[in-house]
Amino acid sequence: MKAAPRFLLATVLIAFAATRVALYTGVDPIFDADTYKYLGAADSLWNGLGWPPVFAKMHDGGGALHALPGYTWFILAIWGAVGRPTLSGVVLAQAALSGLALLAILDFVRRRYSFAAAAAVGLLLAASPSLAWIDQLLMPEAAGGAVYALAICLAVRSVERATFDERAALLAAICGALMGFGVLLRATAQVFVPFPPLVALMGLRAKRPAAAWIGVYSVTFVLSLLPWMAHNHQLHGHWTLTASTGRNLYFSGVWSDTIDRRAALDGLGSVRDADVDSSYFILDEQFQKFLDSGLDIRQADAAMARLALQEYRKAGLARYIEGRAAILAGLFQEEAFGRGNMTLAGRLSWYLNNATAGDPMRFMMEERWNYRLSPAVVALMREGREQHAGPHSWFRWWVDWLRFDDLSLALAFLAASAVLLASARRHATALLCWAAPVYAFLAMYTVLGAPLYRYQAALHGPMLVMIALALWQAWQKLRARGAWPAAE
Repeated sequence: MKAAPRFLLATVLIAFAATRVALYTGVDPIFDADTYKYLGAADSLWNGLGWPPVFAKMHDGGGALHALPGYTWFILAIWGAVGRPTLSGVVLAQAALSGLALLAILDFVRRRYSFAAAAAVGLLLAASPSLAWIDQLLMPEAAGGAVYALAICLAVRSVERATFDERAALLAAICGALMGFGVLLRATAQVFVPFPPLVALMGLRAKRPAAAWIGVYSVTFVLSLLPWMAHNHQLHGHWTLTASTGRNLYFSGVWSDTIDRRAALDGLGSVRDADVDSSYFILDEQFQKFLDSGLDIRQADAAMARLALQEYRKAGLARYIEGRAAILAGLFQEEAFGRGNMTLAGRLSWYLNNATAGDPMRFMMEERWNYRLSPAVVALMREGREQHAGPHSWFRWWVDWLRFDDLSLALAFLAASAVLLASARRHATALLCWAAPVYAFLAMYTVLGAPLYRYQAALHGPMLVMIALALWQAWQKLRARGAWPAAE
């Protein structure tokens, strides 16, 4: 390895480590409202109390047959490793996992392009404040993004010899287990499951080796899901991972007002304001009506899907398309729904002050999900807030100068996709691994989603990989034309 590439690689790793250490030492672990769901489950299991209501029979706020156990198991693994509950240990583990994913991505880019391309990708990823924020957030997004990156990079490595041998079988098995864990972290990761097999089909080409690879991958993928499916069978009588498609379909329609919120509230006998936040109330109350009629949770979810489709037909095609366009645009401009700018720049003080970890929000979430955190975990939360005073000028500078999100990021990603598609044969693997999954997620999200900034930030990794590769491609073309000096 020449001195220049070694220096570039070292710079990337130092930048990544420095940003995570700076954020870790300056800000306590950041809470989302849903953090209480996963943290409460870990706390309950740690104390031998079993799964709390929101992971058992309680449906409110995305509970039973919607909430998945992966992040709770991740938290418990860290607690088990250190021998006690810890919040800082969890975010450190997330940063370490993201660091492994970064190394895997750098290796992918170096092997398929060059050290210079790997440095461009690495610097863009390491400098991203949104990715560092995700690492500091006590939510599944950080671990989920890292798990996908590791899995897809392993898939590429497993087929680089274009044969199915013991090494390929082992990597396929690990890849399947990783993707299974990714789905257990977030159900939306199901949309990424086909991409490692597609990599195998591209790399192995011959039918038998590809079929063997996909078979091994499928076995370990399914085996990783079976424990939770067995849990659901025991509680609900169904061998299923989740049953929330109907809830998501209905909620997305209410959020976009394709399903008229005012009419829905009137039908429920509520006089509350029909703002976008009333969508949560409408969802929970409508779902409860189906449960009260004698349906179980799975049947009620199917009824929600039928109701959503009925309401969509009533609204008409034009209004449906308008609503879907608003949902997609809202992922990159959340304030369009009247909730304010939820990006790092828009709500930086709110994120850094971490008000969601305060007692008022904790009391509300404990009441909502019918589980009270143990005194030990409450003490950890208060200790973290006391140790980290709040907003810090260095992080404000970082966000002000290096943030890259919302519409500008979306447009840059579209442009990068077009640049690499112009040389599709050369960039086919990169497009399959990093661009296609983003578009698949956006398609799924457009139908079933509702805008939250952490959903957007979870896509920043693959989007930034594509943007960096496109910039490197443009630099290569300029150098070939003599408009840029060659790198040593």
